[in-house]
Amino acid sequence: MLIDSVVISLTKNGVGIKPSYSLTIYGHGTLNYYGVENVKVKGKVEEKIERDKIILLLSEFKNSGFFSIPDVYSVDKDAFRSFTTLSISLPISEGKMKTKSLTYYDDETVPYELRKIQMKIDEATDSDKWVKISPVVEPELEEKKEAISFKKEEKKKTSSSKIEEAKKEMDRTQR
Repeated sequence: MLIDSVVISLTKNGVGIKPSYSLTIYGHGTLNYYGVENVKVKGKVEEKIERDKIILLLSEFKNSGFFSIPDVYSVDKDAFRSFTTLSISLPISEGKMKTKSLTYYDDETVPYELRKIQMKIDEATDSDKWVKISPVVEPELEEKKEAISFKKEEKKKTSSSKIEEAKKEMDRTQR
């Protein structure tokens, strides 16, 4: 069957306290999860996924117009921002595949269709059992959150003091 050749993947590259993980769904019914950072389960997990769920996901890709969504998302992977890569490979005939991959920042510029597909993949794979963290389970996550908050405050203070210094310098030069 052609559906056996389907490959769907979702990769979340979280920054700060956001999770980093990947999900790969194979049309023959294998699901691979790989947890990297800020997730409940780190490392690889392999499970079976029902064919009906794969068919529903394929329908979601089709109904969203995924293949017609423009590839206009430029992502600087070195920037301190979370981003997602969503891709699908579909058989179009025996031995021929159609593949599309989009990488985008996790922000308000992401089209609703992409967010919806991402949510449906997470639902179909029940990824929460590997990804969702409670601060009680992972106390170091709270420490990371505090460290990030502290760094942001320090950056604000540094910026504010530089602005104040620049204002004082301007005042001195205008006298």
